[in-house]
Amino acid sequence: MGRWRTRPAPLSLVSLAAALLASLVTAPARSEGARERAHSVAAAPQGAAFTFVRVEYDSSGGYGESFYFYDGRYWLRWETDFPQADRNFLHRFRELTTTDPHMEAVTRRLTDRDIFQYPFLYMSDVGWMQLTAEEAKRLREYLLKGGFLWIDDFWGTAEWRNLESEFARVLPECRWQDLPTDHPILHQVFPLAAAPQVPARDFAYLGRDEAWVHRQPAEP
Repeated sequence: MGRWRTRPAPLSLVSLAAALLASLVTAPARSEGARERAHSVAAAPQGAAFTFVRVEYDSSGGYGESFYFYDGRYWLRWETDFPQADRNFLHRFRELTTTDPHMEAVTRRLTDRDIFQYPFLYMSDVGWMQLTAEEAKRLREYLLKGGFLWIDDFWGTAEWRNLESEFARVLPECRWQDLPTDHPILHQVFPLAAAPQVPARDFAYLGRDEAWVHRQPAEP
């Protein structure tokens, strides 16, 4: 769901450029992405010019909700396309900017003690996300300190409502706003005329996105 949002005064601008595991009933023990976390935490750099940090979070529901099976393995929602997507983004980031980023995928829980060392966080596939009270409190603190959060890879009315509900706990005094195409943030590096929804690779081959794989109701 491609949405560009700001939050209103009196708070400073926070941009939310606002994708499961053991049996079909309970979550599997660990996934490939989860196995990489021990490495990603240990490899978190000190003083890198830019670090892409993906947030680990919990989701509600069972199979097809909090976790799913795809491409030969189980995935938790937070780790959709991890770590390949993160690494690909970092390669493109290095190609298109003069910044030298840390090139390994890094993950953090919102409650990790060093979360404030990273001014950029990424969340994926948040349609079933459930934050704990401590995570909501920590995310609020992070954003009010000026942290930047990018959210994407979720789709449809129900998944958007879930995000709205969770963020009503994080920033209850704020409201969502669509950014117009002439907003400065959309012209910092390249002039973006629109923020189109980009389908998953498999659905791009089909020429359409399949509503049945999303939380219902799944109207765009």
